[in-house]
Amino acid sequence: MGSAETTKTLDYIEKFILSGENLTKYSNELASLRYLSEGLAFLYKQVKKIELTINERIDPKIRVFSYGNDPRMAGIPRDLISCAFHWYSVSVCNYALMVGWLRHTIEPTSSLPWDYVDSIMPAVRAWRDKVAAHFSKADIRYRGDNIAEKEVSVFYPIAFDDDAFHAAPMKFTMTKKGKRITSDVLQKWSLTKMHEQLLPRYWPAPQPQ
Repeated sequence: MGSAETTKTLDYIEKFILSGENLTKYSNELASLRYLSEGLAFLYKQVKKIELTINERIDPKIRVFSYGNDPRMAGIPRDLISCAFHWYSVSVCNYALMVGWLRHTIEPTSSLPWDYVDSIMPAVRAWRDKVAAHFSKADIRYRGDNIAEKEVSVFYPIAFDDDAFHAAPMKFTMTKKGKRITSDVLQKWSLTKMHEQLLPRYWPAPQPQ
């Protein structure tokens, strides 16, 4: 039988490590991080596989922006990919929020949990808040969102840009009573590129022995 884990690194970049009695005290929180990490890796692998399939159809010398009916997307489950972005954004924000909460609980001078999330994935957080967790247009609690943000929250959410799918691929601008209103708060982001950026922070590859 292997020995029990004595430390657990939760953020390799910011060097946040749980050890000792905290491993037992926060065992439920750690279990939540474990299953979220499995789900996030699954979504990444599924979307990455489809992106590689599309890139094999495209001349690498040409930059492609595909939104809507595109024959190069034949057979691609774009609705499922859209859902993958919804699932990923909610889950990855939950993951980072839990890490931020644990760190702030153990190290009270560290960032507040949502500030920690925003420092790492602001575009994902904004998209999660206004699209994935609840459509801004349908949630009357979000009266602070402007009309452009509300409208774009229910647009088809993804496009294939260059070599990957992206959420919030375009800005939406409208005019109301002579005033120009835009959905600037929603910034373009890629599920696969975001996951790859997070790997060294949360899930680095095991070092060779």
